[in-house]
Amino acid sequence: MKTNKDKPVVLIVTADNQRDLPRLIREREGIRKAFKALKDQGLIEVELVTDITASRLQECLLEYKDRLSIFHFAGHATKDFLKIANDTEIFPEGLLPLLSQRKSLKLAFLNGCSTLKQIETLSRNKTRNNILAAIGTVEAVPDDLASELAINFYQQLVAGDDVQTAWGAAEDRLKLTRTEGEISQQISRDLESSKKAGLSWEIRYSEPEVLAKSFSLATLLDDPLYNLPLSEDDLKPPFPKSPFKSLQPFSREDAAIFFGRGKDIRELYRLICSNFSIILLHGQSGVGKSSLLHAGFIPRMENKGYRVKYQRRSQDGLVVTFRELLQEAYIEAGIPKPMPKNLHQCWQKIEVKDGGEGLIIILDQAEELFTQQKKEQQDNELLKSKEILTELFAPQKKPRLKGTLILSFRKEFYADFHNTLEKGVRLPITDMLLKPLDQQGIIEAVTGVAGHYIPEIRNQYKINVEKSEDQNLPLAIAADLINDVKSTIAPILQMVLYQMWEKQKNKRNKNLYLKEYRDKWRNRNMIRHYLLEKMQSVEKDFPYEIRQGLVLDILHFHITDKKTAGRRSTEEIKKNYDHIKINPMKLVQCLVDNYLLIKEEKSKFTRLVHDALVRVILDEFQKSFKMAQRASRVLQHKTIDFEHSPEETWLDSRDKIVIEKAEHFMRKHSDIEKKILNIIEQKFSQDKKPPQDNSLQNNRRDIHPLLYSQSMALDLIEALAHRGKAISPHLKRLKSNHFMISMVFSNFNFNLTGKIKYQLNKVNISELVSKIINALNYKAEFEYGIEIKFINDQSTMMFLDELLFELILFNIILNAIQYSVKRSKIIEINHIQQKITFEGIKNTSWEVISIKNWGIGILEEEKELIFTELFRGSNAYLTQIDGSGLGLAVSKEIIEDHDGFIRVTSLHSPTIFSIYLPSYLKNQMPERL
Repeated sequence: MKTNKDKPVVLIVTADNQRDLPRLIREREGIRKAFKALKDQGLIEVELVTDITASRLQECLLEYKDRLSIFHFAGHATKDFLKIANDTEIFPEGLLPLLSQRKSLKLAFLNGCSTLKQIETLSRNKTRNNILAAIGTVEAVPDDLASELAINFYQQLVAGDDVQTAWGAAEDRLKLTRTEGEISQQISRDLESSKKAGLSWEIRYSEPEVLAKSFSLATLLDDPLYNLPLSEDDLKPPFPKSPFKSLQPFSREDAAIFFGRGKDIRELYRLICSNFSIILLHGQSGVGKSSLLHAGFIPRMENKGYRVKYQRRSQDGLVVTFRELLQEAYIEAGIPKPMPKNLHQCWQKIEVKDGGEGLIIILDQAEELFTQQKKEQQDNELLKSKEILTELFAPQKKPRLKGTLILSFRKEFYADFHNTLEKGVRLPITDMLLKPLDQQGIIEAVTGVAGHYIPEIRNQYKINVEKSEDQNLPLAIAADLINDVKSTIAPILQMVLYQMWEKQKNKRNKNLYLKEYRDKWRNRNMIRHYLLEKMQSVEKDFPYEIRQGLVLDILHFHITDKKTAGRRSTEEIKKNYDHIKINPMKLVQCLVDNYLLIKEEKSKFTRLVHDALVRVILDEFQKSFKMAQRASRVLQHKTIDFEHSPEETWLDSRDKIVIEKAEHFMRKHSDIEKKILNIIEQKFSQDKKPPQDNSLQNNRRDIHPLLYSQSMALDLIEALAHRGKAISPHLKRLKSNHFMISMVFSNFNFNLTGKIKYQLNKVNISELVSKIINALNYKAEFEYGIEIKFINDQSTMMFLDELLFELILFNIILNAIQYSVKRSKIIEINHIQQKITFEGIKNTSWEVISIKNWGIGILEEEKELIFTELFRGSNAYLTQIDGSGLGLAVSKEIIEDHDGFIRVTSLHSPTIFSIYLPSYLKNQMPERL
């Protein structure tokens, strides 16, 4: 409950010095009763003053200086003054500046005769601050009409209408029992005036009018969901097990725990109440449109008396989907069949039968019109959709339908929909852009359940959110998400909160602390973490399918050619995967059970659980070295080659083996892929040899995923070159010829190819390390505030592959920088000689290069896994640093081929990687090579 210092004040002053306004008492009491419920709830304060005097009025204005929100005067007036007790005349020159100076004042209603001049002066006053609407009269008005109109207006305002809607409804209610002619006659009879037919009140809005007209008590009370409550059924248990949803969308069952979108629900409701029949709801992918509709908007609209029908666009198109929803509404309304073919008549019958607020039809994911069809099909569907909307909502259609159609889609398709629907016949259409959660929305989402007004919900979850002045978790999360311009705020926020909840859920009180957030979740790539975590869960049931890339292939199959989230029917999945060794639908069901895919209601379609997964899946697919993804990349590049030069398209023996082995772990080949493979097979059968030229299209295209971890290094080299820094010749060669990297790393084929081919020569170890340090010093110093210190006691020449060792050292030292705590201790690199017996291998002398940093460290249980292919340490996922999980595995193989070893000799505080090379390499090549 608000304290008295916080409550907005409604000041109602009346004056009937002549005692000739018998309805004034009714007006005063009617307004008081309209606000009674809000006053009883402690949300507002109502000050009612009868027989107002000048001194008392001045006292009130001073007393409620920063809280006065609504000012209502009822009594005698003229165009020049208000008449109050003792026949005192209050002139605009004195009153209006006092009103204008109230910073909190939003609405002024001067309900006396001929006050239009005064409200115009008030609305034009340049010194005023926040007055949004002022209501006055054009001429003298009857006491009866004045009191009834004022009561109607405030009742509508308290009911939740914005000021424009409330005023229109008040006028309509007044006309409900009187015609305009009767009202005019009453004015003429009672006041000997008939200057104006109809009502004599007018309302003036401040600029911008859109903002002023949308003012409501929701704005005044700082509660966007004021008078938009959930139903009792929506607030009854059982409640969801978790108060946060991770990457799963919010559904109707989650309405009680859906927070953060109050302003957007209110705005959508405002548009529903306006004169627009079509609303284009659009926003970026993953912003939360469907969750807003399901958990926020639809439950509240149904509770307000609307009939709401929702469906995603079906494969049959928007028109068919719309007709299906209209037919469902017709049947649900209990109207005898047959349903009229005329859609306008059908909709009208539903609204007449319901007798409620109207019908709302929502067509979600409407952008699939563009993402899953060819251009001519798109144009045809758009044209038919416009014909339907014209039949329903064209201005000449009578009677005008009360309901609304909402089209929901991604914002990049806004122009396509808007331009098509606006062209030609002008339809009553508006749009609403759903923006990412702002600071207030994020804070509401974090704290909403903890401070829920339903005790049963608070008691079920028992969440405490740290929000002291110096340790404010909601503000910290909001700042991080808003500052990260690339983040998809809503899903990342829910994943962070879900992970924090999971750590606490078995405790009596769940305390969400700022320190835990900063230590564990702040910098984690949450969407990628979610994908990999769920993939590990799937691996328990389908380990072979995970390792060979089949699971990732099926997820990738749910992404369209335009890199957007798509949907796949059961028939499509079976058709493309009926050749694999297991039932594909069992695997799909496992993905559904692990919340990577979701089954659509009332259909046989599956789709990704959230659009935010698209980018991560594409990235993982491109980086993956699993059989299915390698084959997909080869086929993709061969298709491009075939389009440009079909005669020269060829598969080398390794690529051929990859495609053959991957056949049962990926989708069926497309027609063009089958054609290419058949042609190449014919070439093999004819014993033709591949072309011998060096063109790029005939070189190996399946580049090792470790290349992706080098992209940052290449960018750094380019930056150093601009600054005139010394760069190693080998690194220059890597930057100038990216294909060279491809050829080097394409040899790292752990399953299908032979040993790595090495080019050995004598290399100065110390000089090699120094070159890497020179290349990385700028990044360490200026991005991380870290100094690299090289401790070297000798200069040693050894037989090594210089290029590969340069890459190894570059990778490990770069990791040491990236995984360090910023402005932490110095990174130390030591080159020394040691005489040790290492793991049972006796050697008189070893050259040792140790890289030491103070950073995130390595878990004890992961020490033996750190050099395993595709493995990344758990702590690495706390950061936003990309990695393939291959760098250390490749390094280990190369070093061991040189008869050496690499080990983690200290896990944390500090973390030390040590490379051991036998001293005999000074004089001879490695025995293994």
